[in-house]
Amino acid sequence: MLDLSSTVDEEITIGEVIDEFLDDCRIRNLSPSSISWYRARLRVLDEVRDERLEDLTLKPLKHLIAQLLDDKAPGTVNGYIGGIKAMLNYAVDCGYPVSFNTRRLRKVKEPKKVPPCFSPEQVQALLKQPDRSSFYGLRNYTMMCLLLDVGIRLGELLGLRVHHVVSPHLKVFGKGSKERIVAMSDVMVKRLNKYAQQVPEGQKEAAEEGRDGE
Repeated sequence: MLDLSSTVDEEITIGEVIDEFLDDCRIRNLSPSSISWYRARLRVLDEVRDERLEDLTLKPLKHLIAQLLDDKAPGTVNGYIGGIKAMLNYAVDCGYPVSFNTRRLRKVKEPKKVPPCFSPEQVQALLKQPDRSSFYGLRNYTMMCLLLDVGIRLGELLGLRVHHVVSPHLKVFGKGSKERIVAMSDVMVKRLNKYAQQVPEGQKEAAEEGRDGE
């Protein structure tokens, strides 16, 4: 039976707050990948799951972060910090006893680097890999061109259905099922039309329903 009392549990453990936070993520309809991301980052607190939340102080958290920096990149460590802060902010919103201001848990300074990218020669070599004389080769080639042309994420590409294509635009669904419209180049529209003309009927039905069809 549900306990409907409004009394704040001051004996709540870190593990109980983590579990509540992940349940709240599901209630807020976060994507499964986002929930898995939070769960993975919060495993860093496994050794203190049974300790009371009010006994968690900033000093051991900073020590934990310093240890993570021994073998992880600053950007990766900032992911752990972000996950911990999100959980603690949830606890604060619930009125649970957090012993410090979460703003004092600051992210690590990351070096600014130019992200690596393909050279034109590498792109051409990549696009030569699929055998376009076969249906699946043409499909893979078209998918690669689409990724390069409009810059959508791989997950957004895999989520595309036939009715999401309204040339020269695509309707894509990103993180958190956020819908957005992206425009294709004229060249990409022609490539997509060429691919659509060669899709077998069974494959069209599979693409519309979200099945692989292979």
